[in-house]
Amino acid sequence: MRAGVVAASFVACNGQFVFDEQRAPHAEAGADADVAVDAAPPTKCASDGDCPLAALHCDTSSGTCVACVSDATCAAPRPKCDATMQRCVECEAASDCASDETCDSVTHRCVGACHDDADDCPTAAVACDRDYGECLACTHTSECSDAGANKWCDPDNGLCVACAEMSDCAAPTPVCDRTRGVCAGCLAASDCSTALPICDPTTWTCVAGK
Repeated sequence: MRAGVVAASFVACNGQFVFDEQRAPHAEAGADADVAVDAAPPTKCASDGDCPLAALHCDTSSGTCVACVSDATCAAPRPKCDATMQRCVECEAASDCASDETCDSVTHRCVGACHDDADDCPTAAVACDRDYGECLACTHTSECSDAGANKWCDPDNGLCVACAEMSDCAAPTPVCDRTRGVCAGCLAASDCSTALPICDPTTWTCVAGK
């Protein structure tokens, strides 16, 4: 069993298996581990013009350059700005998703919505997490064995992803971005070194800046 993923339990409902809450406790997406680097200090700013990349925006309340400060600084397929992470995400609420979807509160990804059983879900779903009202494409990593690069099961949204925690990633992309389910070079300046101190949100790599 994958570390950090608790075994799933199921109960039968109208011939379908329904996922009972057994998944890992919710935590902020991407915050399950630290990356050990000689971290660069955040860039101070008073306006966007002070930021070292055009893709960065000035959070005037903290005086730091971040990936987004409002929805206006985001675009599809991640049109919403999460105020805590200060990164563009797919959704912040169920209303940001399609009518048959809901927004996972941890990874900020749209997933199929369900109520009582997997009959509410697409045929590819294996279960319904009734406590969170989410259709699950997987409940355990073994169900992602044929998913190619997306070989891990994210315990929070039930999706097969390239990473669900930091230990799934390695250099040159050592950071797990759970909002996209992929490994990245960085998510913030704190993931970068003093040699390459800027995290470019267009590529999620550490760069020298201007």
